[in-house]
Amino acid sequence: MEEEEDKMDWESSDEELTVNFPSIDNGGASLLDVKPIEIKELVKSPIQAMCVTERCILLALKGNQLVWKPLDSKENCKTLQIPSKLESQLTAVYSDVYGIHTIVASTRNDYHYVNANDDIVVPLRLLDNLQITALAFDISTESPIDVLFGTSDGSLYTFTMEYDETLIASPCKKIFQLSQGVYGVAFSSYKCRIEGAVAENVLVLAATNDSLYQFVGEPPFERLFDKYKAEATLNKSKITVAKGNLERTELKLCHTYKEDKTIELHSFAWKTGTGIVHGKFRDRGDFTARVLVKDMPLEPYKNRDTSEALEIPEAIAVNEYSVYLVYADCMIVLSKTTHEVAHTEEFRHVDPIKCGMYEASTRSVWLCSSKKLLRVVLQSKKENLWKQQVEAGNYIEALKYCGEYNPKLYPKVAGLCANAMFRSGEFTKAANLYGKSDVNFEEVVLKFMREGVYDELEIYLDLSLIHI
Repeated sequence: MEEEEDKMDWESSDEELTVNFPSIDNGGASLLDVKPIEIKELVKSPIQAMCVTERCILLALKGNQLVWKPLDSKENCKTLQIPSKLESQLTAVYSDVYGIHTIVASTRNDYHYVNANDDIVVPLRLLDNLQITALAFDISTESPIDVLFGTSDGSLYTFTMEYDETLIASPCKKIFQLSQGVYGVAFSSYKCRIEGAVAENVLVLAATNDSLYQFVGEPPFERLFDKYKAEATLNKSKITVAKGNLERTELKLCHTYKEDKTIELHSFAWKTGTGIVHGKFRDRGDFTARVLVKDMPLEPYKNRDTSEALEIPEAIAVNEYSVYLVYADCMIVLSKTTHEVAHTEEFRHVDPIKCGMYEASTRSVWLCSSKKLLRVVLQSKKENLWKQQVEAGNYIEALKYCGEYNPKLYPKVAGLCANAMFRSGEFTKAANLYGKSDVNFEEVVLKFMREGVYDELEIYLDLSLIHI
């Protein structure tokens, strides 16, 4: 968005391309702004892997170098040499969303920890000889931080690490075994109202080549997974199965920023052999819902030409409104709302694209080839900004944007926000918003009566009388 563009000061090449975006209901996106980022001085060897965080872009290069390129131009770029075994090359970079803790993997299954604040590189001997294929950090804390990872033989492990001048890491614990390799993991804490009390629960999402699993239960991880060790219970955790088997699938996540500046999981996309499965995580403020992952349609791959061969994308990315299918020479934007192709962006004069990630703070999809880095900026029409805020759960911001840019829709948006407040148990806020909404009077009265919250009902009735 415009304010974000003002604070970004990337050094880009002369080749910049702005593309008209079809006018469809895709959350207000109206333009794709493709910016080639100048990295010639930083990247002396081919790019092997990429990871994007709210603070920086991390590029793993052939020759075992890790390039740290900040999103804030006031910080300096850094290149770190990663020690490695003979003939070993970097294969993957995993980082927390804040860009502080990073784990780098190599072909010989040796791993190193990198801390962005101190530029230290520490061997992670506790992970030696484990073939890690997916890894996720806890997004709720910066330190100590829980780490969950999956391996090529289907094992799930966890450990905790903390950095304060030196790295302290707990031993790895194997907590579960799946029958296939794990190629995507995510986890987050949620509060659920169970038998009248609000209890802490943990959601774990794990993707294999042909199955997506959801594990939910009380922390810690060991207790959560105990109840899934029976085969019948494990089958219940399998929330979807994909036809067609990929050699290596991919699970991508979308994080959003709340009004208090915290980050939470919003949605995901899973690349399968026949199409993309995408779903939405429950709002963490909605204590009444027991279902934590919902709305999971399969979007079949669209043929790019007249041939009947199905072309599977090199990579995928996802945000609140769209799924991005990244091919070697183009990117297809698939609207979650219409389930149709919203736009196809071709990349000319660029080496084959091989990696893509969405990053929420810059509202950009970042792409890389072996030599180049591209930033695709997703711009929005101001009159539709309220949609983004509602999707992200920022209800006060949604009403502010609606009142400023689209006042005719204010009563409708107030109703959406009131429903969300009511579901999360914030009945006083809900009553005040219902009083400004176009929600049916009898429907609102019955809502409050069923919950037995009569003081809040009185607030709503007083507001309704004012507007008669």
